[in-house]
Amino acid sequence: CQANGQAPYFETSAKDSTNVDEAFKAAIKRLRDLEDVIEIKTQHGNTVDLKRKAKTQSSGCCGN
Repeated sequence: CQANGQAPYFETSAKDSTNVDEAFKAAIKRLRDLEDVIEIKTQHGNTVDLKRKAKTQSSGCCGN
């Protein structure tokens, strides 16, 4: 786990539910943390907002 980016290590047992809940919570927390890092990185640089509607421009030809 240390060689793979300090990933948390849990010994779990689905049979008796040992550490299963803790392992899932830790995995979700790690994913959220990674999403935050990715989101911060993507805020910098050239980006395109796909949700924003494009402004229509009249070319003076057929759009009038």
